[in-house]
Amino acid sequence: MEGLRTMRAMRRLKPDPVPRDLLERLVETPTWAPSGGNAQLYSYVVVTERAHVARLGVLWRDVQSNYLAAMERLDPGTFGTPDAAATLEAVRYQAEHFDETPAVIAARYARPPVPAIPGWSPT
Repeated sequence: MEGLRTMRAMRRLKPDPVPRDLLERLVETPTWAPSGGNAQLYSYVVVTERAHVARLGVLWRDVQSNYLAAMERLDPGTFGTPDAAATLEAVRYQAEHFDETPAVIAARYARPPVPAIPGWSPT
């Protein structure tokens, strides 16, 4: 947990399996934060199977590529500073090595459906 508290970003990960008890703690810890009415309107998906992580890697590389291209179009100087260049290199490394990620934890927002208002219709 100390690493989570003190790290700004983690993009170079060891491929070693993550113990199940640690994954459970990582998913449990955010639930301690307050939420309106303690609604806890979220859940987590934990992916550790290498084949599924590899499939997510394909998606991530596509998203990352499109995002970086959009950033460059919106602000051509985005990656011109040394700090930005270092970040860009780290992001590219992470995308290229995503398949080696030992576990992926995705938060899923689970808002319940809003009941219809009788007699009202959007126009």
